[in-house]
Amino acid sequence: MMALASRKEKIEKELESFKPVMDASEIKKELIKKIKELNDQKDTLSKQISDTSSLLDLEKSKVTIGNDIHALETKKSLLNSDMDKLSKEIMFMNDELDTQSFGFYTPKYGFENFEAFQATLKDIRQQQKQMVKEKVATLHRLDWAIGDDKKKGKEFILDTVKLILRAIIIRQ
Repeated sequence: MMALASRKEKIEKELESFKPVMDASEIKKELIKKIKELNDQKDTLSKQISDTSSLLDLEKSKVTIGNDIHALETKKSLLNSDMDKLSKEIMFMNDELDTQSFGFYTPKYGFENFEAFQATLKDIRQQQKQMVKEKVATLHRLDWAIGDDKKKGKEFILDTVKLILRAIIIRQ
């Protein structure tokens, strides 16, 4: 039995020498478990970062949309103000037209009614046309010469008068 006891002791010593190897395998298992836990934590954190980034983008979009809404509301209020002014002006003009259709006319230029004003204006325009045709609408002299050539001087004066009269007619 002694031999068995010494052999048992010898085997236990050999097992003792392999204990660091056994501990290393346990450490390896623990490290693999820890690596898996850390990878899971990394995946969770990556998802949280992605979600946070999406939330930040949404917040930026919200601010931009809020600014756009504010600008549009301001524009809407300005347009409503303009529309109110134009509506009041239209109502005034409609009242004025109704008044004129009943024969009431507020004279500004000493005419009894609007038709008299239009007739006088038409007569004045006709007189202006006649004066242009007769070349008496402007005061000018035709005895002007360009380089001792009176014909060129006369053409120049008539062209200038024509331009001036066109400019006046366009302004009316």
